[in-house]
Amino acid sequence: MAVIALSKVKPLVNTETVTWAAVTGSDTGAPYEYAKFSDKTIQCSGTFGDTLTIQGSNDGTNWDTLTDNLGAALTFTAAGMRLIAQNPRYIRPSAGSSISSVTVTIQSSKG
Repeated sequence: MAVIALSKVKPLVNTETVTWAAVTGSDTGAPYEYAKFSDKTIQCSGTFGDTLTIQGSNDGTNWDTLTDNLGAALTFTAAGMRLIAQNPRYIRPSAGSSISSVTVTIQSSKG
């Protein structure tokens, strides 16, 4: 169980991309603090074997599962891409104990 560092890239003026690479069993991602842009899309890829959950927090201590634009929990058991409905102060991935290696990327943009 480790906290996986994130990397940030600002490819365009009104966007930011953040990636957590090689998230494995019981890891969490370092919190991504960027509520400036409310439009966020998340993409997950890799070898799952368990559930990866996307969590949000406004205080950095209490974490809740985020949802997509249809109200479904942001959990992944296979590669996929979805919108993030909420705009909390912090976002992070949280891996189930059997996750092999997953890369998580969030694209934020000005709405």
